[in-house]
Amino acid sequence: MTHVLRDKFGWSKEALSMEQARIADFTVRVAPARKLAAVREDPDDNRILECAVEGKSEYLVTRDKHLLKLKSFESTQMIKVADFLDIMRAAGSP
Repeated sequence: MTHVLRDKFGWSKEALSMEQARIADFTVRVAPARKLAAVREDPDDNRILECAVEGKSEYLVTRDKHLLKLKSFESTQMIKVADFLDIMRAAGSP
């Protein structure tokens, strides 16, 4: 993922390092034990889904059309950012 921020958006090595450290403060790293093949149109999307399932994520917030097409997988719902923000507002989160 860092290559996208570096190559597409021109982030410096220092900016990437700082952001990785900041994100590490509120995330949990997972090592998926299962290989999934739920997204046939774009097999790389399965790696994202594997992480969400391994982490027991309630939501996978994405703009990816292939993941959104699934609607859900096991206990993980695929939703758009706007829908996730609506859910958080309704739950009383800022």
